[in-house]
Amino acid sequence: MNKQHLLLPPLFLTFTLALSAQQLTLRGQASIHNSRYNTGEIAYVQDAYVSAPFTTPDDTDEQGRFQLEFVGIDGGTAVQLAVEKAGLEVVNAYDMQRVIIGQKPLLRVYLAKKGQLAQAQTELYNISKQALFARKDELIARLRASEAESQAALAELKESFGQEIANRFEAEEFLKKQVEELEKHLPAFAQELAAVNLDFASELYQEAYEHYQKGEIERAIEVLDDARLDDSYEGAMAAIQQAREDMAKLEEAIANRKQAIAQVIESYKLKAEAHSLLFQYRQAAEAYKKIIRILKETEEEEGLELADAYNLLALVYAALQSYPEALECLQKNADIKEGILEANDPVLARAYNDLGLVHQEMGAYEKALENQQKAFAIIEQGALPPGDPAVGTAYNNLSLTYRDMGEYEKALEAGLKALSIWEQAFGSIHEKTAVAYDNLGLIYRLRGEYEKALEAHQKAIALFEQALGPINPDISIAYSNLGVAYDAMGEYEKSLEAYQKTIAIEEQIFESGHPTVAGSFYQIAVAYGRLGEYDRALDAQQKALVIFEKAFAPEHPVIANSYNTLGVIYARLGEYGKALEAFQKVIGIQEQALPPNHPHFALSHNSLSGIYISLGEYDKALETQEKCLSILEKAVPPGHPFVALAYNTLARIYQKTGQFEKALETQQKTMAIQAQALPPNHPYTADFYNTLAGIYKGMKEYDKALEAAQNSIVIREQALPSGHPDIAGSFHTIAGIYYDNKDFGQAISYEEKAYSIEKEKLPATYPGLQETLNALALYYETRARQRQEAGQLQEAVADCRKALEYRPDNEEAKALLKELEGK
Repeated sequence: MNKQHLLLPPLFLTFTLALSAQQLTLRGQASIHNSRYNTGEIAYVQDAYVSAPFTTPDDTDEQGRFQLEFVGIDGGTAVQLAVEKAGLEVVNAYDMQRVIIGQKPLLRVYLAKKGQLAQAQTELYNISKQALFARKDELIARLRASEAESQAALAELKESFGQEIANRFEAEEFLKKQVEELEKHLPAFAQELAAVNLDFASELYQEAYEHYQKGEIERAIEVLDDARLDDSYEGAMAAIQQAREDMAKLEEAIANRKQAIAQVIESYKLKAEAHSLLFQYRQAAEAYKKIIRILKETEEEEGLELADAYNLLALVYAALQSYPEALECLQKNADIKEGILEANDPVLARAYNDLGLVHQEMGAYEKALENQQKAFAIIEQGALPPGDPAVGTAYNNLSLTYRDMGEYEKALEAGLKALSIWEQAFGSIHEKTAVAYDNLGLIYRLRGEYEKALEAHQKAIALFEQALGPINPDISIAYSNLGVAYDAMGEYEKSLEAYQKTIAIEEQIFESGHPTVAGSFYQIAVAYGRLGEYDRALDAQQKALVIFEKAFAPEHPVIANSYNTLGVIYARLGEYGKALEAFQKVIGIQEQALPPNHPHFALSHNSLSGIYISLGEYDKALETQEKCLSILEKAVPPGHPFVALAYNTLARIYQKTGQFEKALETQQKTMAIQAQALPPNHPYTADFYNTLAGIYKGMKEYDKALEAAQNSIVIREQALPSGHPDIAGSFHTIAGIYYDNKDFGQAISYEEKAYSIEKEKLPATYPGLQETLNALALYYETRARQRQEAGQLQEAVADCRKALEYRPDNEEAKALLKELEGK
């Protein structure tokens, strides 16, 4: 959805001669495109007006011939030729854009009635598209058939794409993406195919072309047999050697060889495209390699035809996700063009742009940026009109690179330019415009500008609905992004609502067991967890995990993500053993699937450390947390929110082990990052204040502890729905502070507030409930003793009875009550 390759023009064969400045003659001949193929006889074009810089114009004669004399320019200079005739248009216009003086003994110009070429292009486009979708539908039908047929189709696709595909769901998603990419290429291929003049094509090519026109793609491939094409090529090369013995025949032999080799190249190109339409990328790559070999053997120096062949081969490698090979081909494409084209040529800009895209796919963002900036340097010289949609695409790609690099200001600037250009080019209601808004929303969220992020995602949803209809995968993605933005703001109810809309759309598009639907269940589980509705969260996450485990291999990263969420939910429910098992599975998978310094690997260690804290295993918690921080030091900048989370957990460990000075020093680092990286009312900020309050409590600095605890409560009550268990956590903290400060009335008040939330929101088996009851019993019993000393015996009796209400087996309260009643 976010990226688009800029395709380059077709291949043309050239032979460059080294010539000095002198009078040079360019001879050519104009004929009606495909006239001999259609009628049996070539129809030449008379009285066509032919012009070029540095020469006097000429008109074609009755045989379509023309002659231009160039004086004072070097051989090898490129000029642009114009050929005009009323009612006709030039078919091979690209040939006319860069005519190399002194290069061709005869320049052929093909013309057709205006509108015929467009009609032929449309017909070939529809044929190609129909074949592409038929192949996709056939494969999907097989994937959804019996288990044996599904596995056979899956194996075929693995072989075709040269990579592992876990299951039929992943295969269908992969096919969908491949079709989207190939569909972008079809107009360029149809244009190129329509421009091939069948009058000068081999009989072999003509036969294959006729099969292609009928949609018989596999038959066209069979006709273009490698052995027959190789024989044609070798025959053309042998003719030159024979002609060397008779110099009078050499020029004619060279001309015939050029035509024969051009025919072989066109045949391999048709074959490569036919293979691509059937997702037979390896075979397509072999065809393009043959073209490259032929061009290298026949050209005296590297030309645009060879560069374009490398570009086409790169597209095939990109489809195979063989990015190093694609990068190598694109670099050769760019290197050749750098040596031939003017510095401000738009074709060169496209070469740099394609290089940037592959570097981006490989995560080499600095290299991607370097090539994108080269492309823009050319664009800014006027190579493309400022409002050209391709310029918008270039800005969008640049925005994505800056976003991935964390340079959000520059990402925003480029994204806004992409939006402006696409709005002018496509209109305000268009899929591209919606894409631009959705991308901007992601950038705004990363910048912490949440209101703008919401506005952008909502705009994207509205445009997608108008442009594509209400049931479309792009709309479900935009709703998912909207949910993530609400989640970042701590507006969890709205986040849940957005995720529910996502899944409502997906359930109409995909099967119930599709991983995309499972992904939405996963997001819903997270949202319920944020809302403190842990039973619902657990139910949604278990649904997601069942689907994921059927769809993906056990070591797939998505399985790790699912177990991570499951572990968080179990921890919230106080089922620490299950939580520990889940997080250990997460880390086991990530050790195989992720680089050792991946930030998600660090976060899993942070979660595991939290469980060890809950289990009282502080040595293991400290060891795990130190590993977490060592990963983050290499993975993210020092002011990243992930680092704040890690410091917060480390501070909790120091607090639990009585190392309050270390705990305070560590938590001050947390708060410093929080002040820069998170909004003041973010739920994480409340967590950090709650930890800080506990540290000050341990240090007996009760005023500071109370201030931090109250900050935590205020933020949580603003950011979370009423009755959220995290609010109860803040109540526990402040109750403990009041208890240590001998203010038992306030301690009891806040602890009872915590209990009222927990008994409503948490299952009866939740271990924390018993801890709350123990605390209440202790607080009432302690106040009873205080009241006994003050002579308030009736009040002391009431407190003892309340303590026993919360914990009937409290022997201290029983003994005190007996003593009080005896008095």
